[in-house]
Amino acid sequence: MRFSQWHNFEQLDRIPTRSGLFQVRQITGLLSYPSGKSAMYMYGMAPSDLRQSLDKIFFELDKGVFLGRYSLDARSLDWSRELRRLLDDFAHRFGSEPLGNTVYGHGARIFGLDP
Repeated sequence: MRFSQWHNFEQLDRIPTRSGLFQVRQITGLLSYPSGKSAMYMYGMAPSDLRQSLDKIFFELDKGVFLGRYSLDARSLDWSRELRRLLDDFAHRFGSEPLGNTVYGHGARIFGLDP
């Protein structure tokens, strides 16, 4: 799966209003995981609107610390399956899911982003 370039909060208007996957990472620094370090904070799924989903997440997080990007594939894929694959791959590499997924649940459920 290919993803867009990274966008900050001020660039939300560049993010499409369609379903897809998104990633959120720290702008600088690395987070410690059991098997290494990564800037990745969260993987998520937007069932209908990537821009709205990332806007909600940026609203809850410190806007100046995080960046987001989205899946470039606009076809209707099984986003849940693709999200699970990304989370499993990350956990295999780093020993756990990204911190934001651990805190907020798969696909950022706390933000009401599940289908």
